Amino acid sequence: DDRGGGYSQYQHIRLTNWVKDPTFDYWGNFIYIKDQRNQKVWSTSLPPTSLIPEKYEVSFSQNYSNITRLNLNIETELEVVVPFETDLEIRYLTVNNKSSEKRLLELTSYVEIVLDDHSSYQMHPIFSKMRLESEFHSASKTLLFHRLTKPSVNIPIFVSRIITPNASAKITFETDRLRVLGRGGSVEFPNTFTQSEGFTLDPVCCWNIPVTLKPRSSQTFCFLYTAAYSRDTALANLAKYPSLEKIHDLIEFTRKAELN
Repeated sequence: DDRGGGYSQYQHIRLTNWVKDPTFDYWGNFIYIKDQRNQKVWSTSLPPTSLIPEKYEVSFSQNYSNITRLNLNIETELEVVVPFETDLEIRYLTVNNKSSEKRLLELTSYVEIVLDDHSSYQMHPIFSKMRLESEFHSASKTLLFHRLTKPSVNIPIFVSRIITPNASAKITFETDRLRVLGRGGSVEFPNTFTQSEGFTLDPVCCWNIPVTLKPRSSQTFCFLYTAAYSRDTALANLAKYPSLEKIHDLIEFTRKAELN
């Protein structure tokens, strides 16, 4: 929606969590920006943080949405794209330092994992979460999530990766909601990461990266998500697009296709 909320789904399986609740707008796939100088935290969308944006603009089309936000002389442009004839979800983020000072920032992505039929998950969410396992695939630097099921039950694998402009960037991850938010913590304020994987009571997919921006400069990052019924297919979906340049070309192709 225009506030940045929503969920991801693969066929009939809900991949990520979202609840339609007009009183609690803290569900969705979020990217936080933290100013290391003053410790202020906001997001590329309106929720889940309380900091009021100085500018906020949203545009939509069938397979593409764009959210532009300004806070503390940092402008973010988030393009969310589901390209035609792919099983990808792209979150292409440009962070622009509009000030005359060097800025030290931190980016954190956050989304809760479901990998279940929506109605089954809503009836027994705690039980559902207990059968999810995560794994960090070091060769491709991806996070994989899969559900332990009977052989007769076919549930897709969910895979995520972050692409940065600097191959040597210090990227960390987290899959345990408790470690990200702390006990009794709020989604307004993510914590430090310990890079856990395996079984947790509350699985999330989170990436974290420090960002240094020179005055009047910008950097682009990409958070990629996909799903498939086999591990090899899921990894191959992401391997087709190893760079920001290839992702940008795919986004432009999708936008032009919508116009035709």
